[in-house]
Amino acid sequence: MTIATAAAKKSRSLGEVGYDEDNWGVGVSGVVDNPSPFPRVNRLRDWYLDDCPWTVDSERAILATEGYKKYDGEPQLLKVAKTTAHIMNKVKLHIVDDQLMVGDSAAPPKSCPIYPEFSFDWIVNELSQDPIIRERPHNRYDYNDKVRDDLLGMADYWQGKTLSDEMLSRLSPDEMKGDFMGIMLYSTSLYHFAGVGHLVPNFDGVLSNGFGGLRQQVQERLDALDDDDDRRTFYQAQLI
Repeated sequence: MTIATAAAKKSRSLGEVGYDEDNWGVGVSGVVDNPSPFPRVNRLRDWYLDDCPWTVDSERAILATEGYKKYDGEPQLLKVAKTTAHIMNKVKLHIVDDQLMVGDSAAPPKSCPIYPEFSFDWIVNELSQDPIIRERPHNRYDYNDKVRDDLLGMADYWQGKTLSDEMLSRLSPDEMKGDFMGIMLYSTSLYHFAGVGHLVPNFDGVLSNGFGGLRQQVQERLDALDDDDDRRTFYQAQLI
């Protein structure tokens, strides 16, 4: 038995059974007080569950709006790439005690960043119609007046410009009847109301080549193109 294992077993509360650093299973966190054999992880968990409020944050939405306005005349691929770079370069980084890796989704822990480029009408409704999001019976998210004013203030800009607007404009009346706005035979709302998901990045490629190696690969493919090749914009966006 390792020293760490012995310490972890000694530190378990009376309600915990049979979990050490080499053997603790999925689902344990819901039934014991200290599910991890590492005190640091338990402290982070308790802090997150007990001290972090559920909130809405507007910083990412502000930066995304700035980017889309600034690069409005660019091809869509470059506009998205440059806006992403603008967000990553400007957004605040929240550093929490006991973290070994620092990073978040462009909002404080347990707070929701807003992606107005995907869909925005429902955000406006949640902030302005009764019961508003911080007063409804369930799934409440708090926010201050500045966040509300920030988000409502950009509503006019995003009207008709979102991915959701584009997708819905392409559905025929019959298709709308079967989608979430009709009888729910199928639903596309998950894919145009929120950010892109259900993807697995090529982690092996990153770990094997490093970001510098990937950049070199993209640059080589870009250099090999003719000036009028349609793929040029794609590789330029990848480099950004």
